[in-house]
Amino acid sequence: MNTNQGFDPLAFTKLYGWEKDNFWFVSRNDRIIYLAKEYLKEPFQFLEVGCGTGFVIEGLHRNFPKSTLKGSEFYAEGLEFAKLRNPNLEFLQMGDKNV
Repeated sequence: MNTNQGFDPLAFTKLYGWEKDNFWFVSRNDRIIYLAKEYLKEPFQFLEVGCGTGFVIEGLHRNFPKSTLKGSEFYAEGLEFAKLRNPNLEFLQMGDKNV
């Protein structure tokens, strides 16, 4: 069963271009980084489920270089951008297999 029928994977191309300059994505990243600094002690391990183009994990990696960060995404198209943005991090493709 594909639960992502309403999402167009080609949207990752647009997201990749928008995120670094868009107030919503920048503000959200700032808030996530702030909360991580408040509540996590480095080094820590972190798996971002649904990492999209890797924008959030990029901000975390920049602020927590000693931590182990990994990203996962359903769509291979998103993972390509995440790997481009974060070539030194590990990414996993999630599937929609009924387990």
